[in-house]
Amino acid sequence: MNHKRVWRLYRETGLAVRRRRRGVDVEREPLALPTAPNQVWSMDFVMDALSNSRRVKCLTIVDDFTKEAADIVPDHSIPACM
Repeated sequence: MNHKRVWRLYRETGLAVRRRRRGVDVEREPLALPTAPNQVWSMDFVMDALSNSRRVKCLTIVDDFTKEAADIVPDHSIPACM
């Protein structure tokens, strides 16, 4: 649907179109660096494809201080409720 038509319909019905605000001015604090092992962990998903075109997903959990992988969980499908 054309954006000009949507704008006209909104105006005719008395509705207000929300304007998107770009560039929110929020001061960000730098992340605190861990000073010992097991204080801060990070997790990420890594995906790849096998030769038979099936996807393999790996959930990686890494200790941010030692940079060691605490666990890597490979599977073809990883549900949200592990």
